[in-house]
Amino acid sequence: MNRPANLAISMARIIAVSTLLIISGCGGGGGGSSGNSGGGASMVAVPNVVGSTQAAATTSITGAGLTVGAVTMQSSSTATSGTVISENPAAAASVTKGSAVALVVSSGPAMVAVPNVVGNTQAAATTAITGAGLTLGAVTMQSSNTVTSGNVISESPAAATSVASGSAVALVVSTGASTTTPTLGGIVIGLTSGVTVHVLNGADNVPVTANGAFTFPTALTTGAAYSVSVGAPQPTGQTCAVQNASGTAASTNITNVVVYCTINVTAATLTGVYTAVTDNLSQQGDALDSVTFDAVSSYTGSATQNVDGVITNPSVTGTYAVAPIYSIPTLTLNGTDIGAIEFNGSAVVVLANATGGALPGLFIGVEQAQNASVSTVNGSYTSVSLESTSPTSASLATVTALNGIGTFGAEQRNTNGTISTVPANPAGTYTVTTSGAITLGTGGNGVSGAVSADGDLLVLAPITSNGNGSTPGIYVAVKQGTGVTAATMNGIYTMASLSTSTAAGTVGAAYTVGVADGVFSGGYVENNAGASSTNNPVSGTYTTTANGTLTWTVTGGATLTGTVSADGNVFVLTDLTSGDAPILLVGVHQ
Repeated sequence: MNRPANLAISMARIIAVSTLLIISGCGGGGGGSSGNSGGGASMVAVPNVVGSTQAAATTSITGAGLTVGAVTMQSSSTATSGTVISENPAAAASVTKGSAVALVVSSGPAMVAVPNVVGNTQAAATTAITGAGLTLGAVTMQSSNTVTSGNVISESPAAATSVASGSAVALVVSTGASTTTPTLGGIVIGLTSGVTVHVLNGADNVPVTANGAFTFPTALTTGAAYSVSVGAPQPTGQTCAVQNASGTAASTNITNVVVYCTINVTAATLTGVYTAVTDNLSQQGDALDSVTFDAVSSYTGSATQNVDGVITNPSVTGTYAVAPIYSIPTLTLNGTDIGAIEFNGSAVVVLANATGGALPGLFIGVEQAQNASVSTVNGSYTSVSLESTSPTSASLATVTALNGIGTFGAEQRNTNGTISTVPANPAGTYTVTTSGAITLGTGGNGVSGAVSADGDLLVLAPITSNGNGSTPGIYVAVKQGTGVTAATMNGIYTMASLSTSTAAGTVGAAYTVGVADGVFSGGYVENNAGASSTNNPVSGTYTTTANGTLTWTVTGGATLTGTVSADGNVFVLTDLTSGDAPILLVGVHQ
């Protein structure tokens, strides 16, 4: 009775086991494992390298078990040069290990040529610029007498320049012809009283009767050319010329025209007896010369020379000439020495060996006075010395002369760049002959020289032997005055200087400058240790006090200190700045 039931149970067990076997057999290899140990390929995810440098992308790809495939360079205005723009397969894609990932790498923005838009309207220029893949930069408006209003005058960068795509192109656009009317003018300097100079610009004629500013009555138009000249006749006894004479008017007033006038000086101006001091630092010597100029072309005389304390008396002869350079009378001695004569003949300043080939020297002379006495030199003087010691030194002091007694202030001394204060010397005596010859002090320590005919200038040198002799050097003193202003000096000056240079030795220079209202400019010849150079520019500013104290500041150079005479005819300067070389500079008005 139970056999069928047992059979049913047995069959059910057989079916269940068979089903289990079938299910187990579907597991992939009979091992019961869900992995690939049976020999199938391994899969990996592609890393995200977009934005990375090519080198960093390569490291990431190979580190993921993949290889770098083809690398294509492509310009891009957004992706930095050298960085990945895209990858294939894309980031996160599942690929077989060892697969290649291709990269597209940025070569930076595309380069395009700037289109030529000069002459186009602003609108057309903008269209051309943006059409070339560029952007419009700053637009500046500017007047133009040649380009129609609204059209492009210029572009930057220029047409055909290769620039990165997206770069800006700036434009200058015309506003049309200017309606401004700038004036033309400047300043007259050096004109003597009671005369007239006619300043011309085309048909415009401005008669000027006094030093100072002038303006032409007819205004210019922007872009108009101008050329200023001096009309005939020249002022009586003078010659005038123009600096900054020509140019093209812009939109602002022109005020830099300089009409400079000098008094006519000739060889005949230099006549009679002159007393001169000379110095040549390289020989550690000085001399006091007495020379007679013949008013034609030659001079003769004698000298008392002090070379390192040894006194000698050589004769002096030579030739001279006066000729205009840039309409300014220039004195030449012996064909090599260059300087000038003060317009009234009272003084001369000369740079010896200005043309080079020999070391420079200084020659400062004054015209012999008439009917001089001790009272002729009464007053306060600023004295500058240049002493041929080793090392060279220069000094500045105030000396007061009164009826044969001289008193001295403390001395500021520059010894090869070292500045010191030397206590005042005791008061001393002096004598003056009717011809202006001066002797200071007593015994062998005295110095000798002369006062100029107009009383402005003293020149002195120690030429009296006393044992080894007095220290070689020269002294130049200018009388102080009252009422001096910057305008006192308006005019043309020639200056001569002598100094030392630690690098090259002795340095001398002859300057010609225009001076007006606190500003000077001009040029100079220099002898630097025997080598000459010409047409060297010089400019700067100056200030004065009422007693004539003068501060002279050279642009990019030294600041010198000294005094200008009350009439502005002569001045003397030295350098009292620490580290600067000792110098003596003397200037005369022309």
